[in-house]
Amino acid sequence: MSILPIKLTASTRRALARVALDKPGPTRFPKPFRPMLAEPGKEPFDDPRWTYEPKWDGIRIVSYVHGTHVRLLSRTLQNFTGLFAPIAESLMAVAVQVVLDGEVVAVDAEGRPDFAMLQQWLRPSRQPRAGHMTYVVFDCVYVNGHNLKERSLRERRDVLVALKPVLTSDAVRVTDPYPGALGTFVYQECQRHGLEGVVAKRLASTYHPGKRTRDWRKIAFRRREEFVVGGYRRRRVGSAR
Repeated sequence: MSILPIKLTASTRRALARVALDKPGPTRFPKPFRPMLAEPGKEPFDDPRWTYEPKWDGIRIVSYVHGTHVRLLSRTLQNFTGLFAPIAESLMAVAVQVVLDGEVVAVDAEGRPDFAMLQQWLRPSRQPRAGHMTYVVFDCVYVNGHNLKERSLRERRDVLVALKPVLTSDAVRVTDPYPGALGTFVYQECQRHGLEGVVAKRLASTYHPGKRTRDWRKIAFRRREEFVVGGYRRRRVGSAR
C-alpha cells in the first residue's frame, strides 16, 4: 500500500484535535498483523481498573484505512474486503490513516447478532442474504502517523470516542464499553439479552499483536443442554476473540 499524504476533513481534524493527534506523527503506516487475543475467563468480577464489552457473535476484523485504500483482514490475515464491501466503502469516508480492530456481525430485525445470518454472507449463494452487516469497532491501534499500540487501552478508547462521529454509519459503529465496577451486572444483562458472553479488558493494558494475554479475558456464558422452545433451537456459536 503506497503511503501518500491525506488531507484531513474539517470534522476529522476537529475530532483528532480533541486527543492532540491532529498533527501527523512520524510512524509509517503499519504492515498487516494478527490481532491481540483474550484468555478464557471463568467468572465475571467487579473492578474499576477494568472495562467490559459484549462478546459479539461475529468475525474478528482489523481494518487498514488509508484514504480510498481499505483492507479488511481476518485474524488469520485472510482478505474480506470484497465480501464486506459496504463496510469498506463506509470507512473510505473517514479521511485519515487509521487501523481499527473490531468484529463484523450480522444483526437481525431486532438488532441482535446472529451467526447463522453471518454464515450466509460467507457462503456463495444466489439467495438474498439476510440480516444487516455491521462492523463493531472496539480498538484503534494507529491513527494519522501515530502508533497507539504502546498506549493504554484507556487512551486508545479516548481516541475512538473522539473519532466516533466520523466513523459511525449504517455499516460501522463504535462499541460502548461498560465500567468494570459493574462487571457482574453487565455479564448478567448480556446473558439476559441472549449475547455470546462478555470480554473484560484491563484499562492500563497495551496492545500486543498476535498474543493472547490475561489483560483481556473472554467470559462466555455457561452452556446448558440443547433445547427447543417455540421453534428456537439454542446453537453452538463460534468464537472471534
